[in-house]
Amino acid sequence: MSEAIPFLKGASVGHGDKVLLEGVDFKLHPGTITRLVGANGVGKTTLIDSALGLIPLRHGTWAYPHNPGSKQYQEEIGYMPSTIAGYPNLVLQNWLALISSGFSLPTEEVTALWEELGGRGRQKELIANLSSGNRKKALFLPVVARPRRILFLDEPFEEVDLYGQEVMARLIKEQVEAGAAALIVSHRSVDHLLPIDTTWEINDGHLREAS
Repeated sequence: MSEAIPFLKGASVGHGDKVLLEGVDFKLHPGTITRLVGANGVGKTTLIDSALGLIPLRHGTWAYPHNPGSKQYQEEIGYMPSTIAGYPNLVLQNWLALISSGFSLPTEEVTALWEELGGRGRQKELIANLSSGNRKKALFLPVVARPRRILFLDEPFEEVDLYGQEVMARLIKEQVEAGAAALIVSHRSVDHLLPIDTTWEINDGHLREAS
């Protein structure tokens, strides 16, 4: 197995005045898929946001460069949140164009990937007005539009049709087979879609490998 990519060392993470996890040593291995599980509200999304440097640590250190706006960060890390508070005020056509220009890809290539995912929606339709499944596909699109070193995917398959799930899983596997490390948060089993190498569980304020 390739050398692990460390993210957090001895970290305590939380939000507001609440600490959700303590003593977190968090790392991923290239070429593997890790599933993160735990009850609602235990800190799965908070752990991801902390590892990516999107929210401050309560204690401990970052072991991976946490510069969300940097070129290295944008090129190496693909992050798909489970949802976002306010979808960009963009129509589908402009969203595809933004991904194209951001990654210096031909617009036709990005559009073809959207169609491959089974994405549906009028070109002039606001992203916010797409169906829930198509909004998920829109969030997934920039994650796999270019090769990545690391993938963080928070409930990627929720509300997506079966065809879309299968295509998404194939694109994830292609990235992992090329050497990416992937972390997937999912309440439901994804064994029928992806080969899970390790499952981590958050319970009682601690992150542990599931037995």
